[in-house]
Amino acid sequence: MDRNFSLSSTFEMPNFFHAIMGAYLFLLLTLLFCVFPSVFLGFSLVSLPILFCNTTIIFLIFPLKGPLFHKIALATLSNAGGFGWEYFLACLASGSVHYFGGLSGAVYFVVVPFLELFWVVSIFALGLSVLASHKEIRSR
Repeated sequence: MDRNFSLSSTFEMPNFFHAIMGAYLFLLLTLLFCVFPSVFLGFSLVSLPILFCNTTIIFLIFPLKGPLFHKIALATLSNAGGFGWEYFLACLASGSVHYFGGLSGAVYFVVVPFLELFWVVSIFALGLSVLASHKEIRSR
């Protein structure tokens, strides 16, 4: 049995300041894209997958070690990519309904969750790889 084993050497403490900044960013993004447009304009600019992606990034990536700038850039990239992906899927849905009729709605209903998961997982993996590469560069 190793007597020099300690819990602090096995587990790193999360960066609580970055986690708090991420929670504030999540609150700001939620207010900016959900509450304000629906109050003033009557519609919301965000969908559930974008909220899920923001929640995943902010509460799972922000507490990790790494520069805060990279984490904020990742959250911004995920929102821009999410809006672009939502616009692409909306254009795809309207085009498929125009060309294929009502049956495409059922196919769209089944396929879209997998397409949404595709971009959420890709952005999350990108964030983890950026933070891992930053840690690898610093350890050299």
